[in-house]
Amino acid sequence: MRIDYLIDYMLAKNARIRGSSSKRKKGGKSKDHGRQPKTKSINDLPRARRVGSGSHDHHKGNAKLLSTSKPRSHGSPSGGYKLNIVRPGQGHGKQTLLSFTKTRKSRTRDDHVQRHPGYEGRGGSDDEAADDADDEDVEMLSVEDKFEDEAHQLSKKDDQKLTWKQRLKKRKEAERMHGVYTHIAEPGTRLRANAGDQVPFESGSKRISSTSRKRNSGKQRKKSNRKDLVWDMEQDDNDDLRQALAPPPSSQPRVNSSSAPKRVSVPHPLNNKDTIGANLEPKQGSESRSHVVRTDSDFALLLPGRTFGSKTYIKRGMLYELIQIMQPANTSASTPAPILHPKYNAPHLPITFSLSNPLSDFLRDLPILCEHLGEFVTGLPDMDEERVGREWRITMRGVEEVLTGFLKGEMNDIDLQKVHNTVENALKGLILQMGAADFTKMTIDVMTLDVAWFAVELGVRAGFRLPSSNLLLDASKLLVGLLLGVDSGLKGAMVQMRDLTRELNDLNSVVQRGAELWVFLIFVLGPKGNHRSPDESHPLWDIVTAELERSTSVAQWSLVSTDAIWQTISNLCALSQFSEHGLCKEKPTIPEHWKIVHFALKSARLQIDPDNERDLSPATLRTKDRYTKLIVTRCFFLVTRWGWTVENDILDKLSKMFMSRKYRNLEHEDADFPEFLRTQRWESCFDYSKRDSAFVLFLKLAVQRKHIVTRSGKPERFIDNQLKKLLSFITPMGSLVSFSKANPAQGNELSMLYNRMAATAVGLHLLPSEYRAKVQQARKYIDFVKSDDTSRVACIRSLMYLSQMIVLEKLPLADTEVNPWYKDIVDVLIKEYKTLSTNAHGDSLNRVMLLLTLVPGSLRHILNAYNDPETGPQYPDLSLLDVIQRIGNDSSIMENINTAQEVEKVLRTFLSIRDKIIPAPQLPPLEPLLENNTDEDLHESQGCYGDMDIDIDDPTVLALLAGDINEPSSTERMDSKKAKVLSPLTGLVPSSGFLGLVDRWIDTWLQFASVAMTHSQNMTWTSLCLDGRNTWEKDGNIDFACRRRIDLRVAFNILTRTPMSYQDDKLKYYFIETLFYALVPGQVTIQHDFVSWLLSIDGLRHSLLRKLPVLLPPRPEIHTFSIEDFVSVREQLLGGILDNIEHSLHDEENNTGIRTVLGESPTNKRYAEFLVNYLTTLKETWMNLPHGSKERQDYEHKCKEITKLIYETHSRIGTLARLGKWDVWRRGLD
Repeated sequence: MRIDYLIDYMLAKNARIRGSSSKRKKGGKSKDHGRQPKTKSINDLPRARRVGSGSHDHHKGNAKLLSTSKPRSHGSPSGGYKLNIVRPGQGHGKQTLLSFTKTRKSRTRDDHVQRHPGYEGRGGSDDEAADDADDEDVEMLSVEDKFEDEAHQLSKKDDQKLTWKQRLKKRKEAERMHGVYTHIAEPGTRLRANAGDQVPFESGSKRISSTSRKRNSGKQRKKSNRKDLVWDMEQDDNDDLRQALAPPPSSQPRVNSSSAPKRVSVPHPLNNKDTIGANLEPKQGSESRSHVVRTDSDFALLLPGRTFGSKTYIKRGMLYELIQIMQPANTSASTPAPILHPKYNAPHLPITFSLSNPLSDFLRDLPILCEHLGEFVTGLPDMDEERVGREWRITMRGVEEVLTGFLKGEMNDIDLQKVHNTVENALKGLILQMGAADFTKMTIDVMTLDVAWFAVELGVRAGFRLPSSNLLLDASKLLVGLLLGVDSGLKGAMVQMRDLTRELNDLNSVVQRGAELWVFLIFVLGPKGNHRSPDESHPLWDIVTAELERSTSVAQWSLVSTDAIWQTISNLCALSQFSEHGLCKEKPTIPEHWKIVHFALKSARLQIDPDNERDLSPATLRTKDRYTKLIVTRCFFLVTRWGWTVENDILDKLSKMFMSRKYRNLEHEDADFPEFLRTQRWESCFDYSKRDSAFVLFLKLAVQRKHIVTRSGKPERFIDNQLKKLLSFITPMGSLVSFSKANPAQGNELSMLYNRMAATAVGLHLLPSEYRAKVQQARKYIDFVKSDDTSRVACIRSLMYLSQMIVLEKLPLADTEVNPWYKDIVDVLIKEYKTLSTNAHGDSLNRVMLLLTLVPGSLRHILNAYNDPETGPQYPDLSLLDVIQRIGNDSSIMENINTAQEVEKVLRTFLSIRDKIIPAPQLPPLEPLLENNTDEDLHESQGCYGDMDIDIDDPTVLALLAGDINEPSSTERMDSKKAKVLSPLTGLVPSSGFLGLVDRWIDTWLQFASVAMTHSQNMTWTSLCLDGRNTWEKDGNIDFACRRRIDLRVAFNILTRTPMSYQDDKLKYYFIETLFYALVPGQVTIQHDFVSWLLSIDGLRHSLLRKLPVLLPPRPEIHTFSIEDFVSVREQLLGGILDNIEHSLHDEENNTGIRTVLGESPTNKRYAEFLVNYLTTLKETWMNLPHGSKERQDYEHKCKEITKLIYETHSRIGTLARLGKWDVWRRGLD
């Protein structure tokens, strides 16, 4: 990997530097229980995305880590040492070759457990990281498949002991029993005569066909095609897990035994068509046979447009009709009473309900009907149960309509009170009768749910409302208890709702009817028929919470039952997407209710208890971590998907959980900074990523809470107090384990540092005014001197991200400890570098050099924060350059090409930001256009101004004419202050060791010099460049072509940075001389840009530039040559310049009268020197081409054309004495 990519990679990702510290003793407990694939070296690492890189210029060739092209001694910082930079979980130990010829051996859970004793040293695991971090498919095998596989293996062993006759007999018996089922019913149920029919899965039937068992036992483990977390909880639910997750006895919710309804064992009729499994028969290999959890899909919204079937109650308008009845203002919109009143006869009872009967008959018969209705659903079944059930449903519907008809009619207060009392007493008896029955999952059918709903609807029609009515509350509790009992967690309902191939039109499906009744309860129990304010709680949540508390208090704790609480929360929100017409909408309508979430959090012990977990296996602890991540993810989904508002109490509970873990990531989670901090994209806190750790999700919830508080419209003091309270939840408490070279971080232990730094960054985001304290707090988390190399990288990254945040918040970096912190880091590294340089510590020296290179890389990323469009123009903080100066002042460090390259990038990034806020330099005024052509005449005619290019309307000119001298702006003052800081850096002149970076170094160096020169009276371009030209002109390590390249680059920078320098005679001579170099045929780099700027600034006023074939735009616009245009016009430009030289020689001939010896005037001597330099460059370029190559032959032909143009087309130029020897070279070309 190239070093520039490596620096950006290490600053963007968590990378471990191998060999940076001594290993722990083998006899002690290892804290690294992570994944251990092969180690990756630098060149093996993938090319990373360069986050925040301000440079896009790259030199050719791959630079080895911290080494130049020449071999160096052991003390050199660029020695040929090799470091292993490894991502967490991507390597431990030596790098080995993979064998593709051997069979891959699977590793059992027990083997893995034996290698990882104890909780304190938990690290990452392969399977867990594959589930959550790497987004890989998870293989899943149901419990039944395992049993079948084991049975098949035992059967094979038994078959080997049998004779061939015994095996033949066994095979025939299997064929005879193929397709035969044995039905096993639970106590209290009754099986109908349905021999040969397939029994639903939930009925407890067992298939005993050995043929099918053999066929199924050979199937392979199936991969889930889903990318989210797949988890079969029933397989992991054991005694150890109960010990790890079950809350202490004192914290478990208990229900008063006196308030709990007493249950008696009463047989209950069961209709097979109404069982829960009637429409849930699992397919082969289906996951519905076990409690499978998917973190994404289980908490996902339903697809809008999903609707109930036309035969269902909700699609027939019954819910809508009931809602209209509940609203007195809309009674006129309800269905008008028919003229002929129908009569409804109760089955096996001599009672009839009709509006044609008097009210007294209704009040007399209603208690009788409720009593017999209760006996029907709790007693023994009838001979014709289906027909009787249909009759009862018709009767219940008729009773509801008759009651509504009486209430709509004219009724006095006495009769109204009698109706209320009768309905209340009748329903109380029905509720008590059903509550006393021993209903189980297998004994609840559609009729049972319909009767329970009849009690709710009749009470609502009678005018009972929550929360004032205990009758409606008891009826609702009865129905909710039955719904949760028949479909725990509403999982079966969600299977049907999410299966788009299933039509929701089966009236015999107890699951479908249950889902429909949940929608009924959401609308009916809500205040004013579901028309409520967003802040108002829904009574259904309290009823559900109470029922869940009752059921968990009387049953043994299990992972499945505890998880059913979360399933209930999510699935109830999903069902609230349905409208009163049975159509699924985009968003849920039921309001949030965090009390049930508090109850769900109390139902599991998520905090770390060392005493309780001392004897638990690592596998159990890993399962606990997985479940903890699942719970935090669900809390996040409640906010982001279901639209709940984050509460402080929830954040408080989660913070205590992380505090017990010392803010370390869960076992299967990698250690790194959150993505929103690495990219500074805080809007991503509202999005979920599978790579987010549980603590990162917690921080995202805190950011969302801040967004809610700041937009609440409350007084500023209230908001400030709320943010401080929120800050207290996320601020890590307790000390951090000190990582050192002797005791480095193992596994994901470094996450304790990452999470503390991330929490500090979030705190800075919550309260930017506390930025000084946050930087000071972060600095105390780690001792850079004692830390190992990997922790040092994390420290540098932490400082980089915090500094970026301060810049983005438009806060001054100079007021913080950022600069002292950076200086301390650099001083420590330089001291170690000098110490190691004197000894043969190549590998250690190389690591220190890498860290020194990371420092300017982090500074470059900080500077890139100033380029954020939302921050607006800001002058970069000058304190960052102090760190660069400390590194640049050490010549031995700057000898390393990689470190020097990073230093140059920082300087160039700094200057590019400065250029965006500094006004563009002004162009010099055009010189007078005279008739004569000599420079001497130009200087002698100072009184003749000619055509002066001065814009009288220019604000600057008007200000000067008016005498207005304003005070320097803040930007100018900062620029002047920066000039003092940059002056020492102008001494970083490119040397022979940086020829591959010469262009970038010259650009950066001269840009710094231009800033320093602008605010300095002692520094000029003449003294800095022209007088110091010997630096590259007489350096034997720099060839002729590179010297010309440097000249061209220097001239171009001076001309573009300070166009006013063209008025200096020495610099103008230097520019014209460089122009001849630019016109030499060859590869075009910046020649076209230099010629464009020179011609535009001169305005074709110079005697050599007169009448060139160029059409210049009006000033101050700069003419632009493309590379193609420049190549095509290059020879024409040379011809025009030669014409001007020929004309100057002609004038000299006329003035002196001497025709044989020309070029003796000062002007023509300069022109002859320009031509000599041009021909010298032309010859050197030709000689450096490979002999015999086509390229050399083509260039030789070009040389002939040019020399012919000089010597033959311009005869006077050919007579110049200094060009005589070049005429010999020209003839030698022929």
